[in-house]
Amino acid sequence: IALSCICSIFGFAKDKTELEVNYGIERDISRVENTIGRLNWYKEQGYNTSSIRLPGGLSENSTQEEIAIAVQAEYTETEYENFKAFINKKWEEFSGKFEELKNVPSFDLMDKYILVLTKYGMGGSYNREKGEIIVNLSGRDKEKIIGTIFHEIIHLAIEHLIQKHLIKHWYKERLVDLTMNKYFSGMTSNQNIKEDITIVDEMFNKFFPDFEAITQAIVENK
Repeated sequence: IALSCICSIFGFAKDKTELEVNYGIERDISRVENTIGRLNWYKEQGYNTSSIRLPGGLSENSTQEEIAIAVQAEYTETEYENFKAFINKKWEEFSGKFEELKNVPSFDLMDKYILVLTKYGMGGSYNREKGEIIVNLSGRDKEKIIGTIFHEIIHLAIEHLIQKHLIKHWYKERLVDLTMNKYFSGMTSNQNIKEDITIVDEMFNKFFPDFEAITQAIVENK
C-alpha cells in the first residue's frame, strides 16, 4: 500500500486561510473503518444509512483485511488529482469570504485546514482537534462538494460553542445550514431535519451574527 499523498497546499497570501489537500489508499481505508464503526450511531441519529457509501461487499462485520482489499480494488488516483485542480480554483475564488468571517463574533476560524478527499462515508465530516475536513466525492456535483467543504469549515468554527453550551446534534446542523444560507447561499441544500428546530431559527434571527449569544439563547429558551 502506497503512502498517502499530500497533493498540494493552497495559500494565496500570508494572512489568507490555507487549505492542504490530502488523499491516498490509507486515508480511504481509515475512512471506511471509521464509517463502519459509526453505523449504529448514524442509525440512532435518524440518518438514512443506505446513502452511506462503502466499497462493495463490506458489512458491519468486515475485517480490517477485507476492508483494505476492497478499498484497493476501487482506488483510482486520477479522480482525486482531477478534483484537486477544481478545488484550487474554487478556494482561490472564495477564500476572501473566510477572511470576512474572521470578523464575526465568536466565529473561530483557523489559519489552515486539512482537506481529506475520499469516496466513502457520509458527504462530509470534521475533526476539530486536527483542523481536518473529510469530503466524499462520490456521485455528487462538484459545486455541491465545494459547498460541503464550506459547511464543514463552519462546523469547525462553531464547535467550541457547541461543546460549551452542549447544543444537540440537529440544532447544530440547523445552525450550520442557516450560516451557509447567509454567506454561501445556494451552495448546499438545507438538511431535512425531522425534529422541531424552530428555536434555532428564532435565536439565529434575533442575535446573528453573535454566535455566542445565539448558542447561549438556544440553551436558555429550548
